[in-house]
Amino acid sequence: GTFSSASGQAATDYYVVLFPAERSLWHERSPRLRIMRPAPDGGFSTRDLLPGSYRIAAVTDVEENEWRTAAFLESVFDSSIAVTVVDGQIVRQDIRIK
Repeated sequence: GTFSSASGQAATDYYVVLFPAERSLWHERSPRLRIMRPAPDGGFSTRDLLPGSYRIAAVTDVEENEWRTAAFLESVFDSSIAVTVVDGQIVRQDIRIK
């Protein structure tokens, strides 16, 4: 997807956190947790996600491995966006900061 500011410019000063919607899957070693920085054009991507329901959140600051904790994921859950990953399909989710 792409990540942009309210004005439509690429938003590269953020982290994009992808995590499972199901809270029972929130553990440090979960293969369903991802964090990424948008590219200069705002693009971001990840590969090899297990099928299922996920959430995507944007944060400006995150401590090393903090994003792997249930407390952190709970703190961003309400402001995150729902996305579903289906086996064998490419999913695209653009994000615009309000």
